[in-house]
Amino acid sequence: MIEKDICVAVLMSTYNGEAYIEEQLESILCQDFEGSIAIYVRDDGSKDNTREIVRKLSETCGTDKRKIELWTCENVGVQRSFLELIKKAPVHQYYFFADQDDVWLKEKVRRAVNILENCNASKKVYCSDYSVTDGKLNMIYSTQVKTDEKTFNPLRLLFYNVFPGCTMAFNDELMKLLKKMDMTGCMMHDSMVL
Repeated sequence: MIEKDICVAVLMSTYNGEAYIEEQLESILCQDFEGSIAIYVRDDGSKDNTREIVRKLSETCGTDKRKIELWTCENVGVQRSFLELIKKAPVHQYYFFADQDDVWLKEKVRRAVNILENCNASKKVYCSDYSVTDGKLNMIYSTQVKTDEKTFNPLRLLFYNVFPGCTMAFNDELMKLLKKMDMTGCMMHDSMVL
């Protein structure tokens, strides 16, 4: 499939994120990915200006290739907020989770989609390296995805959140499975993907 024909969805839960949300959304909108990106923001009852910032960006960024859709909801907490995003997410070829206070590298979506496109499995998930920074994007530390047997031990993947959601991308076949599952008792959305 040609990259420009691929549609991805970014699922983001926000709560009182006015300090960082604009920079995060802009980093997603400015991806060097040629396909379409739809960002679905579920605001979890913010009491600051988060909703207004997201709404303003959604009005100014709307193009054929980039859009932001804001869902204003009551506060249910981050876990249930992401689970609701999973349940309500429209059909796309690939999905990404995003935290409100991250900033994405420009090639994040393109690299993930290219790897997923070249994978022959029916249900696909990709996890990337990530860097932890302070509020001014000064590096604190970096991580690398480990592919050793200890990390990819099925029990470890089942009981530990080895890869945070903000590093994940997965395909529609996996999303269909997630939508069918009763996830009300799960600890977090990202633990269900692996």
